[in-house]
Amino acid sequence: MPGYRKLDDPAARRHVAGVWGVDPDSLPGPGRSAYELLDALGTDIRALLLMGSNPVVSAPRAAHVEERLRSLDFLAVCDVVRSETAELADVVLPVTQWAEETGTTTSLEGRVLLRRRAVAPPAGVRSDLDVLHGLAARLGVEKGFPTDPEEVFGELRRASAGGPADYSGITYRRLADENGVFWPCPESPAEPAGGPTGNAGDGTAECDARSAGPDDPRREPGTAVPAPAGGAGPADAGPAPAPPGVHPGTPGSSSTDSPPTTAGHGSWPWRTGPAPRSRTRNTRCC
Repeated sequence: MPGYRKLDDPAARRHVAGVWGVDPDSLPGPGRSAYELLDALGTDIRALLLMGSNPVVSAPRAAHVEERLRSLDFLAVCDVVRSETAELADVVLPVTQWAEETGTTTSLEGRVLLRRRAVAPPAGVRSDLDVLHGLAARLGVEKGFPTDPEEVFGELRRASAGGPADYSGITYRRLADENGVFWPCPESPAEPAGGPTGNAGDGTAECDARSAGPDDPRREPGTAVPAPAGGAGPADAGPAPAPPGVHPGTPGSSSTDSPPTTAGHGSWPWRTGPAPRSRTRNTRCC
């Protein structure tokens, strides 16, 4: 869960459920690994929404994974290119790539960076957040899946607060002013998180010196950047892992990071090649 919280931790479940406004018992328990999920496609898993991934090429035992994907009753893919996996899909939804949207990215060293939209996406192309919002609305969930990246980041701040990967002291304003901030970065007790975007407080008293990287002038001489939770040594000895996912985006990214290309964009939604199975397909947008 957000902030490296564990799904089997009752306190963590209560905290995140409180942020999302849901019953803690409604949150799922620990599930399959990514490969175990792919291996189970076509058995008890009959449909799949795949976002920004190409497992036909990247997954272990790729030929086996392609066979499992073909066994699904329905496959939807969100991507910026006609990947090998997209060629198998019943519906392909074109989505924005990194230069066409604002959001955040967390590097392998644990630095959270702000990305600003550089170009407008082609007409009819939506962001991942728009896709999830539309899907949730069609499933009867009108609230809880915002489309504004900063609002999603504010949710991450609240959901990760107190966790090993604490983002509560990071705001878009800080990211812009400081060219990135390292996690963990808890909010200053004197300046609690604000409204939906969480920009009321800067949390600078809690994480300025700690978040400074090896070459950052704010870092005190002779001090090491702390290792991430569970790490074996100081952060100077190696990169920190990027934080885990967060509903509905990801903790280090309030929008999807995709290859820098607009190739393959078209009308919403577009279709790819001959249909892998002969039956009627839904081509309406979400």
